[in-house]
Amino acid sequence: MPSIQSGVEYNWAIASNAAVAKMMLHMYDKNLKIEDRLKIQDLESSNLNELSSNMSADIIERSITYGKSVADAIYEYSKTDGGHESYLAPFQLPYTIPNDPHCWVPTGAVQNPLSPKWGTNRPFLLNNITKVQPSMPVSFSTDKQSEFYKEAMFVYHTVQNNTSEQIEIAKYWADDPFATCTPAGHTFAILTQILTEERVTLSKASVAFARMGIAENDAFIACWKGKYDYVLIRPVSYIQRYIDPNFNTVIGTPPFPAYTSGHSCEIGAGTRILTDMFTNGSGYYPFTDYSQLQFGFAARSFQNFNQMAEECANSRLYGGIHYTFDNEKGLQVGKAIGDNVNKEIKWPVFIR
Repeated sequence: MPSIQSGVEYNWAIASNAAVAKMMLHMYDKNLKIEDRLKIQDLESSNLNELSSNMSADIIERSITYGKSVADAIYEYSKTDGGHESYLAPFQLPYTIPNDPHCWVPTGAVQNPLSPKWGTNRPFLLNNITKVQPSMPVSFSTDKQSEFYKEAMFVYHTVQNNTSEQIEIAKYWADDPFATCTPAGHTFAILTQILTEERVTLSKASVAFARMGIAENDAFIACWKGKYDYVLIRPVSYIQRYIDPNFNTVIGTPPFPAYTSGHSCEIGAGTRILTDMFTNGSGYYPFTDYSQLQFGFAARSFQNFNQMAEECANSRLYGGIHYTFDNEKGLQVGKAIGDNVNKEIKWPVFIR
């Protein structure tokens, strides 16, 4: 990482503004639309004008240079993590799924599974990959008396008997990246909303985003490792094959294996970060999520972050795209990862 000069002043808000803008341009350089590039640059300029009031030119320039140098250093390091520019080739071909009866099969027009090699990427904390993986809780079977068949039947009956509220929950948390935000984007929107409502300092916000980013990054690596270790068939495929060929899900099934649930894993990790940051150990934090208003949903309120996580995980059951054990074990993995991040990345005393 670049070093700061001793004995001179920096404006950390200006440095942060420059770093974020430079990193955004780095990360999406190959497919960033011109209008989006201009939006990033305009926001950077607007922020700089606001932050530079009564600030000397040398402090401004020094802070901008430092912020950009941090972004450059981190981006160069990111190129070696295994996932560099994967958004340009998200299916990481060639890759072949085994054709055993328990294995994932395409659930729609997309014939290849998404990001099959993502689980081999470098995590921020190695323990988040090596010490959190759960075993398969239910053995695959087509026997009508088996636990696996009963799990599939539970999904089937849930979807057939969903209430209007459960359907709304399934769609609210669908987080389809082609229609709304992504799952991680939803969690970051909640974090951003709460940081704004709490009017936190720049220092606390910076650490909060760093912790959440580390937790979300490692949660998806861990989850994807499990998905392609087990390559488990999705409920819709199992149900249509062995229970009811006319079965349909409430929301679309994404193109990758079932176990564990990505939504459950990421929200589990995010929940532990949020709980540690905002509840002072009590676990109690009533809040309302307004992030989906822009997509036509009503706001949803929760008494604490665990209640939110449970609803998000259950939404995948209501949607018909996950077994209950996908969601339960996904939450378990995610919470363990969040706890690891909270343990390893301490809050500096001065920003408590």
